Amino acid sequence: GGGGGEAGSPSKEKLEVSVQDWDDDCMDEKTSYLAKCLELNLPPKSSVITRRTADGFAMPNHGTGDRNMKALARGIRLMSNLQVVNLSDNRITGSGCESLVKAIKGNVDVQQILLASNQIGRVGCASLERCLPSLPSLVLLDLSHNKLSDSDTKVLMNALPECLALKQVNLSHNFISSTGAEDIGEGLNRCQSLSKLDLSWNAVRGKGAASIGESLRSNRTLLDLNLAWNGVGGGGGLGSAPLV
Repeated sequence: GGGGGEAGSPSKEKLEVSVQDWDDDCMDEKTSYLAKCLELNLPPKSSVITRRTADGFAMPNHGTGDRNMKALARGIRLMSNLQVVNLSDNRITGSGCESLVKAIKGNVDVQQILLASNQIGRVGCASLERCLPSLPSLVLLDLSHNKLSDSDTKVLMNALPECLALKQVNLSHNFISSTGAEDIGEGLNRCQSLSKLDLSWNAVRGKGAASIGESLRSNRTLLDLNLAWNGVGGGGGLGSAPLV
């Protein structure tokens, strides 16, 4: 049956070999990650630290999961110049998102958070609500393909107006209806930095779209709004267009 690769706990000897196999440039990050793996009885993966890039950490499409995210977050917490965090498509749910948030909260370097194709849900959105305003350099947030509901969106929108550098938000391919769009519209009334918002492939109908449109009377920064494939107007979508 499946799960054979998960069998057994990593020994200290195996962890020491892993350390020797890696370069010394990020030893603090590596040893911290390895220590958490040992604590959680998880076999460490050398590929984790090799995903460190010059301007951040990129490990999309790895199926990391929440338990591994706890160990990974321990290493991320110690990374310097962490401008980009890309953990798209990693089976991360609310608890995994919480682990990440604890690792990056207050980090002045973080500019991009890419969590597309996960399922962070209400718990994840609540953790982001607490974290995002503490990231003064954040310019891009991607939560597309997360099955976010209206209630999830409402929690998230509590934080976005407090993100004073935020320029781009991708909430496409979620389960946001007109109810959620009304909360987005209310949030846009208070967002004075956002220039691009992608809400394509949701379930926003006329009333929700009207609420967002009304918010543009007070919002002077949003230049690109994508409501394609929401059933707004004839033909199924308004498409993506600049707002002038």
